Amino acid sequence: MRKVFLTGASGFIGRRVLAALDSTRFGEVLCLMRAAAPPGAPLPGHARAVPGSLEDPAPWRSAMAGCDAVIHTAALTGRGRAEDFERINVGGTRAVIEAARAGGAGRLVFVSSIAAAYPNRRVYPYAQSKDAAEALVRSSGLRASIVRPTIVFGAGSAAWGPLKGLATLPVIPLFGDGAVRTQPVDVADVARGIADLALADPLPPGPIAFGGPESLSFEELIQRIRRVARPNDGPSPGRVVHIPVKPLLGPLFALESVVGPRLPVTAGQLMSFVCDSDAPPHPFWSARQGSLRTLDQMLAGSAGGGR
Repeated sequence: MRKVFLTGASGFIGRRVLAALDSTRFGEVLCLMRAAAPPGAPLPGHARAVPGSLEDPAPWRSAMAGCDAVIHTAALTGRGRAEDFERINVGGTRAVIEAARAGGAGRLVFVSSIAAAYPNRRVYPYAQSKDAAEALVRSSGLRASIVRPTIVFGAGSAAWGPLKGLATLPVIPLFGDGAVRTQPVDVADVARGIADLALADPLPPGPIAFGGPESLSFEELIQRIRRVARPNDGPSPGRVVHIPVKPLLGPLFALESVVGPRLPVTAGQLMSFVCDSDAPPHPFWSARQGSLRTLDQMLAGSAGGGR
């Protein structure tokens, strides 16, 4: 059975990956965490915490020795300064790669983002950092697979709250024309796919986009969220007002460089209204389509705090 080193084990995706690394297939899971498991959320019996952070690899570097696989989910997401995304997402990935090589890890599964495929990442430091981290993985010399999840839903999803807030307004202000494509995916499905990549033989080439079973426009997604969050409104769609977004991106990004990430919305966060975020087909993921949670199931789970 495999010995695995998992970064970000207490994060939104990472803790589901840990649950998917079951003891019937994995002998030991070493979990890089800033602190021990919080009360009420003990680690499984075959897992143990390795305290530390991506910024300081010295305390955990040697723990990778003898690991069959490294799964790197830890990252800075949301709002942040460009230098912070560079330090944690790029510098942290570099540290993971160096430790994996030194420890003789058999493979690396790197969790990136669909944003790394956006054609214009100039105003989106997070996407830039994921693209740069992918480049490090590709040139690492390790057997590696890159995973690009789309919008990920599930209890605790960072995407659910803002999208629900937008969808439930009396009049929905939608940036852009709402026609860009999106393909949300459930966090448990993402986690199972990542865990299976830690065992896959041969390791499928990447990048592999993880998307759910339904591709739809962003405006359609917002209306679906509205129906779940406001069931008493009936099937009638909410009124939408479209706001031109492309002219805002440059000035907004320039303002961010002055005031930092304190703005209520950043240029990078608006990129999902501008760029398609659906998942190009890949044989590894296409074979799983019949077992994925439906969009209605994942929205209901997100709204109700389900898995």
